Amino acid sequence: MKSQHKEFDALIPFSGGKDSSFVLYIAKKELGLNCLAYTFDNGYLSLHARNNIDRTCRKLDVEHLYYRLDTDLMNRLFALFVRKTGYFCSVCMSAIRMSTSRIADLYNVPIIINGSSMRTELPLSKEMIETGALPHIRSVLKGEPLADECRRLVRGNSRRRKFGHLLFFLSGRKTPYTYAWFNLADYVNWNYDLIFDTIRKELDWTAPTEAEHMDCLIHPLQKYIQLRRFPDLDQDRLRFSRLIMARSND
Repeated sequence: MKSQHKEFDALIPFSGGKDSSFVLYIAKKELGLNCLAYTFDNGYLSLHARNNIDRTCRKLDVEHLYYRLDTDLMNRLFALFVRKTGYFCSVCMSAIRMSTSRIADLYNVPIIINGSSMRTELPLSKEMIETGALPHIRSVLKGEPLADECRRLVRGNSRRRKFGHLLFFLSGRKTPYTYAWFNLADYVNWNYDLIFDTIRKELDWTAPTEAEHMDCLIHPLQKYIQLRRFPDLDQDRLRFSRLIMARSND
């Protein structure tokens, strides 16, 4: 995957959490890629996450940058999505997708690698979570005065990157001919004992004691809203259900 004619081999969306920290470590240390790491800052990025980000990038000698939208715009978007859908995390998901593509195009980085996939996320229905897909974002913004200020959020990939992603898809997600975006968790054993052991020893990564979703200060608010809407479907129950289903299939 190393590029002979580009400044960076891979772009790593980096929240400072366990998954993206492990991805950055593997990409740099084991794959030998020249990585550019970037963090989307929604205005509520925690100090704990910033410390993990800064420490990891120093230890791995990786170039890093932040991408931040106007905080007032983000707050108005959060309010709009809570009012119309009951779920505001889709705003950040869409913004992360948009900013990732923009930075990849700006620096002409051929490969985007992240650590989020169906293997690492809890199984939730559309009533409980929206992933920030363009049709959903466009539907919520349709007819809203705020829509004109959010044109970047509904921007898709550039044509050249779309074509590259199509070629990658047609190869069975095995050969990145020009451009590709893939989840490392779909290709390697995503063992959390190994992940925690690696990032703690190699990167001095630390986990917060007070919050599960360590990078976003307002994530507990979304969790509260979700528990009010779906009181019988808390995170622990979903995890146990997934474990039971996995064991029953063995």
